Amino acid sequence: MPMLLTAYNYKFLAIGVICVILGFGGMYIEGQQYGIYSLYIAPLLVLAGFVLVAFAVFKTDPRQVPDETGQDQKEEHPAG
Repeated sequence: MPMLLTAYNYKFLAIGVICVILGFGGMYIEGQQYGIYSLYIAPLLVLAGFVLVAFAVFKTDPRQVPDETGQDQKEEHPAG
């Protein structure tokens, strides 16, 4: 049975989680109620992180999509 998530998905998942952590961390570190980073940039970074996490969960790896014959598409490298 193939794994549900591939390395392709885990890369996007990791980038999304890092964006969320940086966004919340930036809001905490700046600590100003009306700071430009904590009011505008950090929430957009958090939102982008959540979108990337959702993308990573729902997107399938293009190399794992079966073709018309039902076989997985794998890049074949010529020998030599």
